[in-house]
Amino acid sequence: PGENASAVTARAEDAQMNVFPLAVEHVGVVTGFPFSQVIVRLPDNLPTGQSLLVSVTLRGQTSNKARISMR
Repeated sequence: PGENASAVTARAEDAQMNVFPLAVEHVGVVTGFPFSQVIVRLPDNLPTGQSLLVSVTLRGQTSNKARISMR
């Protein structure tokens, strides 16, 4: 409470272990659930047809990585 999206950072990692910082566009509460959502913008130059591992960090604590696939 009391913090905004600037307190959260996000990054993506590809199969070659290249790291891409992601812009955090929104952090907010999900109505009816005990957690928040984080909306990030992926870089425009990411190639299609590959998977990325995405993680978010708040106050030094980094989340588990979630795999997303680019089509």
